[in-house]
Amino acid sequence: MRTKNLDSIGARIAYVRGSESRPCFSGKMGIHKNTLVNYENNDRKPDSDFYLKLMDLGYNPNWVLTGEGPMMLEDLHWREGGPDGDDEDEFVYVDRWVMKGEERELTIQKIAFRKDWVRKKGLQPWRLSFFDVRDDSMEPTIRKGALLLIHTYWHKEETEYKIGLSSEEPFPGDGIYIIELPGDRMITRRLQQHTNGSISIIADNKTWDSQFIEKNHVPIIGKVIWYGQEA
Repeated sequence: MRTKNLDSIGARIAYVRGSESRPCFSGKMGIHKNTLVNYENNDRKPDSDFYLKLMDLGYNPNWVLTGEGPMMLEDLHWREGGPDGDDEDEFVYVDRWVMKGEERELTIQKIAFRKDWVRKKGLQPWRLSFFDVRDDSMEPTIRKGALLLIHTYWHKEETEYKIGLSSEEPFPGDGIYIIELPGDRMITRRLQQHTNGSISIIADNKTWDSQFIEKNHVPIIGKVIWYGQEA
């Protein structure tokens, strides 16, 4: 359902900001106050980092971008029908966020996965997202340019929802994950847990460094469920 009287991205961003001052809100979002003004006046489109920070605050980025669906992530429930609401559709549609054009405009592509496949794997569709591999650190398993389907983790800190596995939660098990490095940089690595609880962070490409780390020091964003790449 489209939210009334919030018919632009700028209006929805201003609604999210609410009574908080622009200098305060822009500082929280890691942008200049003038950039926020441009966003709210629809003179400039937000980049993907801005939407990720909104997600950290618990807001549904698809609502901010399109006005569709619930405003808050906690109210987001997946719809089993297709893009047009057909409940008989046998697919789950996952949004892929793509930056296009010289102005790097953020657009959404919908990619379909069979509903029975999603259910068999025990996945929650609202947690599914895509990640584009930008380096060769996981070759030959996953090549540079591959598209990864990620089952993301979320946890609540006080009143805010944060993306990533909480340090209090158990390690989900060996596999390939997206982890976050300092500076909000996300990378793909294979994680393996040892009997003492420490975890190996492994790059399949042996020219890249691997490392050992304690479990609660690994910032895990999500687990790789599927990947596609050119033959």
